[in-house]
Order: sequence, then C-alpha cells, then structure tokens
Amino acid sequence: MGLIIWLYVELRYQSQMADRSVASTSSSATSSTRARCPRPATPYSAAAGGGGALEWGASSLTGLPLSDAGDVRVDSDWVPDLSRVDSPGAIPDDFTLLYTPEWSDHLAFERLPPERLAPLTHEAQRMLYAHQFPQVCKGRKYFVSSGNEELAGLGSHIHIASVHMAIAFFQNRIFIWEPWAGYIYTDADTCGEPAGYVPPGPPGPVGSMGSGGWVSCFFRSPTNCTLEDSSAPGVDAVHFGTGGIGVQWGIYPDTLPPPFYALWLKAGFPLDKALMKYWWRGQVAAFITRFHPRALAKLRELRTQVGRFMLNHTAPGRLWQNATWLPNDAAAVPLPRGTVSIHIRHGDKKKEMTLIPTEKYLLAADELVKLNPFGYRKVAFMSTEDPGSIEEMVAHNLSNTWHWLWWDVPRLNSNGPEQLGLFNMRRGELTFIWWLQMFIALEADAWVGTRGSNWNRLIDELRCVWVPKCQNVYVEVGMDESWRLPNGEPHYSW
Repeated sequence: MGLIIWLYVELRYQSQMADRSVASTSSSATSSTRARCPRPATPYSAAAGGGGALEWGASSLTGLPLSDAGDVRVDSDWVPDLSRVDSPGAIPDDFTLLYTPEWSDHLAFERLPPERLAPLTHEAQRMLYAHQFPQVCKGRKYFVSSGNEELAGLGSHIHIASVHMAIAFFQNRIFIWEPWAGYIYTDADTCGEPAGYVPPGPPGPVGSMGSGGWVSCFFRSPTNCTLEDSSAPGVDAVHFGTGGIGVQWGIYPDTLPPPFYALWLKAGFPLDKALMKYWWRGQVAAFITRFHPRALAKLRELRTQVGRFMLNHTAPGRLWQNATWLPNDAAAVPLPRGTVSIHIRHGDKKKEMTLIPTEKYLLAADELVKLNPFGYRKVAFMSTEDPGSIEEMVAHNLSNTWHWLWWDVPRLNSNGPEQLGLFNMRRGELTFIWWLQMFIALEADAWVGTRGSNWNRLIDELRCVWVPKCQNVYVEVGMDESWRLPNGEPHYSW
C-alpha cells in the first residue's frame, strides 16, 4: 500500500513540473503575457457585498506600478500618490459628505453606519425628526427661540439652543427659531435672498426675507411648521432667549427629555450627568445646524477658490508652495488622509477657563502621531482667533518635521462678536469663513483641542453625527473641570 501511495505522489509531482515548464516557455514566447494572481471565483463587487468592483492585476495595488513579472516595480523617478483615496463603498468622500445638499438634510444620518457615529445617534435623530416634523402643525404648541441673546460666540448660540430644544420636548412644543435669531452674524448683502425663496428640502420657513437670522442665512429650518403656525390666534407659543435658561421651568441644562432618558437607560449607559448633557448637546447641535443648499454653495466656493483667502502650507524650513502630496496645491480639497485638526481657543475665553498654551496643543499632536504612525500623519490644520498661535506654530521646532496648514483669514485675539464689523468685511461673510474652518476641521481624521471651548465641543459633536468619525481620536489638552466637575456634575459653561 505504501508503494502505491509513493508512486501516486511521484507521478503527480512529475506532472506538475511538466506543466510549469510549458507555462514558462509560453511566457517567454509572448512578452506581453504577465503572471497574475488568479482571479477569484466570485469577483469582489457591490453584489457580493464589497461595495464596488475591485480590478485585479495592474490596479490591484492602487498606485503601485507592476513589473512584467507582476511584482511591484520601484523606480527612482516614481512618486507615490499620497492624496486622499477612499475605498469603494457606500460612504462618499468627506468633501461630498460635508459640502453637498443631499448629505446635509435632517435624515442624512440614515445612510451612515451607526457603529461609526455617537451611540444611539440613529435613534436620537429619528426621535428629533419625528417631533419636529409632525404631519399636522395646526393646534401644536411652540417654543420660539432667539438663541443666545448676549454677544456670544457661534458655539454658545448653538448650545444655548439645545437647552431650548430640551424645554420644547419636556413641554411637547415644536422648537422654532425667531426670524432674527443669530442676526449679529448675518447681513443683508451676504444673506439676502429672493422674496419667497425656500431652500430645497423639507418645506418650512426661511426666516425674514433679506437680512434674517440663522435660517435665512445658513441653516435649514428645524421644522416643517412655520412662524405663521406659531403666531396663529389661540396658539400656545412661548418666546425665549438666554435669561434663566430652563431653570424657571424646573428644567436644568444637563437634564435629558424623558424619551431620550429612557433611550439612554435602555442602552445601559451610565447615569453620568456630564456625559448625558454632552451627548444631548451633540445630537441637537447636529440637528439644528444642517446647512441649506445655498449656504453650502457659498462654502464650496470658499473652500475651492484660489484668490482672496488661501490655505497656507509650510514644510520643514520653507513655505510649501508646490505641495505635490496635496490633491489641490491651493486648497487641499479635501485634506490628506491622516491629517490632524488643531483648534486653539484663546482670546476672551480666559474669563471662563484656564487658557492652554499653544505649545501644549502642538506637542499633543506630535505625541498622537508618534503613538499612531500608520493612522495619522505629521500634517495639521490649525484654526484659532489668536494670530500669535499661528506665528508660534510656524516658528516652533516641530516645523522641522511637520506640515502646517491654516486658512489665511483675518484674526483678532478676542471673540466672535468683537471681530464682527472689523477687517472691512461684512458680518455674514466673516461668519461663513468661521463656519468653513469648522467644515475643514471635520475633513481631518484626528483632533486636538479642549472641550472647555464651545467651538471645540461643536467639532467633537459634529464629527460624531455629520461624518462617521466618532471612533477616531480626539485628544483633550485641557482640564476635566472645563466641561465637568470633579464630582461628575456638569460644568455649566456653554
């Protein structure tokens, strides 16, 4: 029996050697024939669950040239393409996600994988939508919000409104903006619109025509009900701004409305007031700041233009003028994969928290890349109101190894309202530039900041709802006390 097995194995070996000899002769005779990996029995395709066709052979290693033998060829004059290349799948690139109307409506989250968003995002956004877009508006109660009536920053306005949304839920009211809410950040020339214009999407008001507030200039309406519905005779509507927040109703800023509290309990999350407040703020902020198509068109124009405002680049020791690793030398659209976003909040924030030195942000970014060398790159986009931070970044010894990017816009180390009206710019124009820096930050893949800043919190919140990056790294350089107290209670900083 053993002899028979030995003969069988020997014959199989001799047969395989003969086949290889024939294949080698055929390959030598035809120079255009290349050895390739065998094509799989079921090609990788959308139908097979892959999300798109994967071509084998020359393109199976994206960007790598192959030799005649099918191996990777390394030429001295070959330069790899380091621009952002997304894998095939249902999720588009960041530019599409952020700047196109079809991904900016209130139900865009349904096309994003829930596991890559903040916990319970799908459930929370559906509940917000169901409450805010009823089938019948007649007979409903309303909470008409003017946001933060004080001269506060953009992030503060949005987070104050999230408290108003909580009150609306507690009292079964529809949240709606006053037509002038956010007016200090708008102007008629920038935000003006044709009479009767309604942005595409769910039907709803667009604010006062010509020089209105948030909805007129930037955001989709947060409801299909109108200001006319809220002001009809006999309608129960309350109008509220900043004063007292919700305390006069016995509702505190960290309190979750009952449906969301029940959702939180069912999911088994800890009863951590600061965490619940943070999650709620993020869900509402993402819902009420969905940009309408006209505003997105302005942002796209600013993002891609080559002219008045440029995205500056530095490389070790010199200004980076011909950055071949960028998909677009002038605008870097979108940011290269692995870019780190750094937002430095200085200015008047010293009244509310201990300011973090610029160097601490830079060193934190550097340590992040050292610990994750394959996930992130030494490329950083910086936003800040402090021109001194930009100067310090460029002069820092980390510039020997880092590429810095920043938007070349006017800066004053103060706050948003104090900068409005300066720099010979319209208020709405300057506000669009600030929002654009938020969008660019969301193109990044990691973030360094402090949650004591409303703007940093907004970045952290939107990356977990607007774009599927909640599992990416956010590095906190501030103190816990800037957003939560040592006993776990939330810090009431807006």
